Amino acid sequence: MITILGASGFIGSHLVRHLRENGIEHQAPARHERLAGRNLGHIIYCIGLTGDFRDRPFDAVEAHVSKLVEIVRTAKFESILYLSSIRLYRGSERIARETDELRFNPSDFEDIYTLSKATGEAVVLALGPKGRVARISNVYGAEQRESFLGTIVQEAILISIGGILFGILGTVILKYMLAQWTTLTVAIIPHTVLMIVFVGLLSGVIGALYPGLRAARLDAVDALNYD
Repeated sequence: MITILGASGFIGSHLVRHLRENGIEHQAPARHERLAGRNLGHIIYCIGLTGDFRDRPFDAVEAHVSKLVEIVRTAKFESILYLSSIRLYRGSERIARETDELRFNPSDFEDIYTLSKATGEAVVLALGPKGRVARISNVYGAEQRESFLGTIVQEAILISIGGILFGILGTVILKYMLAQWTTLTVAIIPHTVLMIVFVGLLSGVIGALYPGLRAARLDAVDALNYD
């Protein structure tokens, strides 16, 4: 028996669907369902907060640590897989490795997420062979298509605008330098500048949309397997 905790979330709901479609015995208790004393079999702990942890820091600690401790203390289970995050490598100054020493700063509000996840990991790993941890990266899928692609397009436009402005500024500076030090005359044609702006924005958006669309079509379970 596999028990999905956090089945209403993005990853949890996809795991439930994957198990159901493959005929694997599982259960997905509701958020406030009492679990004390129940045999949960093999637990996959998907409970957690993501982007809204800054607005709900106490809820993040509750989800990543407090609820976990309650289940470990009161429920029966054969094993538990805790879904953590590669955000724990936030303080790393190089390409992160699983064996790296993690760095946290309690006075940095951004680290409340990583600290709570790290504490959850410690609780699970203290169980010995029964506890396992998976640090996953960002997972996207069909249900997140609008917000995910919207962010991708927004960032692509901002980066493209930055590159275009840098290019135009460089051109103006080069024109001035040539006029001062040579006899060459450089003309900046307005409609050509507008065309460059248009092509720059279009290519930036297309370049971001292609991988973004591919990521948005991925099933969360497939994305987890890839990681």
